[in-house]
Amino acid sequence: MTADRDPKGFDELGLLGNSHLADVRFGAVDVRPAVSGGTFSEAMSKLPRAEIRLRERLARGLLIDYLAPVSARFGQSKQFVGDVLSAVPEQDVVQVGLSSMPELEESTIGFLATWGVPHYEVVHVLTRTAGLTEQQLRIQDLDALPMELFEVVVPVDGLSVDEPTMVGACRLMPFAAISDELRELAEDEDMIGTFERAPCVAVALASGARMLDAESAGLTEIDYVLAWIAVGLRYGLTHWPDGTPRRFDRSSFRALPQRGDLVWLRGLINGRQWIRSTGPTSSRPRLDLDLQHLGGDPPRGLSVQERQAIESLRRAAAASDPIQAITALWDAIEFYVAGTSGARHFSDGDLKALRRAVPKDLPPPLRSRAIESINRLNQLPLLSRLRAAVEADGVPSDDEEWEMLQRLRRSRNALVHGAGAESASSEREILRAIAFVARLLVFRAHRISEAR
Repeated sequence: MTADRDPKGFDELGLLGNSHLADVRFGAVDVRPAVSGGTFSEAMSKLPRAEIRLRERLARGLLIDYLAPVSARFGQSKQFVGDVLSAVPEQDVVQVGLSSMPELEESTIGFLATWGVPHYEVVHVLTRTAGLTEQQLRIQDLDALPMELFEVVVPVDGLSVDEPTMVGACRLMPFAAISDELRELAEDEDMIGTFERAPCVAVALASGARMLDAESAGLTEIDYVLAWIAVGLRYGLTHWPDGTPRRFDRSSFRALPQRGDLVWLRGLINGRQWIRSTGPTSSRPRLDLDLQHLGGDPPRGLSVQERQAIESLRRAAAASDPIQAITALWDAIEFYVAGTSGARHFSDGDLKALRRAVPKDLPPPLRSRAIESINRLNQLPLLSRLRAAVEADGVPSDDEEWEMLQRLRRSRNALVHGAGAESASSEREILRAIAFVARLLVFRAHRISEAR
């Protein structure tokens, strides 16, 4: 499907040839005015693919984000929904390659061995590990699985025990304690060696109908115990809070026990079992560097806060846990807005008059709190300061992106104030937010470079 310019020159921008493409959107942005043509393909054994050609000078005037979800309608019957795989500028046209569910191509499935696991549950773990969400899956009979109590067993590096030891809800033990059962189950020496080489294994109990849910709950408990061990090793006072004298040696202070990649999940009632890598192993390809990837050299003369914003965004991009990613993302935003106060709504004289009006006969703590609140009247909320910084840096944005940030902020606040992991934003939304903050940092760097 192609579009050609009108030979008489009445359609200089080439807009009349796009009748076969309708409602082409990147996120909420309608990009059809910039589209010069497109193609669509699908097959039984392949993911749906599409290609859209954008006129570069028209695309420049639209807020097109390659990390936004793309929807396009070809003619009257073909509907495509997916993501951008590539965008290649060629003269005055940008060739944009699209794919449906690229998550299936961006991850590789690691080791998986199963015993007594129904095929539909194998499909479930494979597709979830590949990056699809529960909302994207409809697997027959999956909801009919029976409840099961599982042991979640993982190798642990950087920690050794001579005998089984309970720490919280987790049992730590030497490999010898599980060696016979593991060798009866499996003959893969590489897999067994992963457990055997670890100085310790950790075991937690978890229940669930779906094995993946039980595995996640057990791994969360094990990670929590290992994190608490790291905290205890870094406690430096002579006595614990209950008065018990503290044992200390400097070398232990630096220890950081971590679980290995494999997990052995075994049902204690119905016997469903698997051993698998806890991936996915994200396929982070080697980058063949082209300076177009960067948009320019890193600017000199950045503040400490601006450099920390860049480092924080990298942590968000590297995080596999959504809560860690959200935390790092808002660290990046807070460092980015550091020093941005926004417009002052109240003059110093107004604030001074308010402080004088606070009754002096109030209880001292209450009066102090009232004066402190008055002093903060010109301190804008974080998102308001972010808008001010975005305006100062000339960063393009739209309402949908600000709504996304508000949802992400609510997610972050809910987690900080005690909500469960289910309050974390989706992986797709976190990815888009990371792209938005990267835009802020690139525009900030550009402004600083231009000002030099």
